[in-house]
Amino acid sequence: MNKRLIILDLDNTMIDTLHVWGTSLTKLLGGLSNRLDISKEALYDLVRRTHGQYRFNDGVSLIDWMFEEDQGLKSSRLASNWQSVAQNVQEEWMRQSAALSTPYDGTIQMLQQWKDEGCKIAIQTDAESCAVLRRLWWIAVHAARNGEFDQPEDLLGLIDGIYCQPSIPHSSLYLAEIESEFRGKVEGKLHIWQDKVFKPSSAHLTKILADQNATPDQTLYIGDGHKDGAEAKTLSVAFAWAQYGARVSPETLDLYASVGSRNYSYGEETIRAAMAELGVVPAHVLETGLSDLARRGQRANPLHCERDDLGYVRQLA
Repeated sequence: MNKRLIILDLDNTMIDTLHVWGTSLTKLLGGLSNRLDISKEALYDLVRRTHGQYRFNDGVSLIDWMFEEDQGLKSSRLASNWQSVAQNVQEEWMRQSAALSTPYDGTIQMLQQWKDEGCKIAIQTDAESCAVLRRLWWIAVHAARNGEFDQPEDLLGLIDGIYCQPSIPHSSLYLAEIESEFRGKVEGKLHIWQDKVFKPSSAHLTKILADQNATPDQTLYIGDGHKDGAEAKTLSVAFAWAQYGARVSPETLDLYASVGSRNYSYGEETIRAAMAELGVVPAHVLETGLSDLARRGQRANPLHCERDDLGYVRQLA
């Protein structure tokens, strides 16, 4: 691949974050509902009111916030030992979210292949820095356990820059598992946006290209969402749609409808329609994983586009 820089979204591109979130939060809320004899609907209402960092990334701090915000949780019929209940549910969330935080198949191999080809690799995400740190840690741990690395820190040798949003205060337990050496190496590659701007941002993309010494035509931007494609479009950077990451289970979509943001939706057809509305035409459509880019003779583009002789696509009239 004739590119100098690969920009990767993190969530639902390198890791199935929605599956991790949906499965872990469902168990967390179910545990609270059963142990405190409180309806899930009442808990959904609480979750909707909290900051996105707690709602989508940090179940530990979410529990702390819920008990602080709603004193009724402490006085429910079964809540005489509410502190023990909170701690047990937090520990369960930590274990489950860690176990599920594995990279998509082929992700590590593609990172290694791109580095072998001389590419730089940058992560650009709207997630907060604490969530990025924990996700990268568990991606690295699982990859090391699978024999893809000698040690978790090896992942960071493949990544040249990490760009993300600032965190709000969080429980110390949330990052307690992460080794200090790994944390230090992540922080050395970290750029935290301070302008309160999210994707799509031409200014952010310009900064990443400058940092990594690449021009738009030397860059490929990969992500699962229409906002990733819209950001790539701001500087005419080629965009690869991680279609595999846009596929979400009905159970997770139902949970998101109950507690998620009202101004955003997930799902393959939703993202496809949003890209069409924004005029985003992917240069590549990845159906099974990042390794689709390494395969020749990719399947026909489902966005009513066709490929030219260079492998890029143009939208059909």
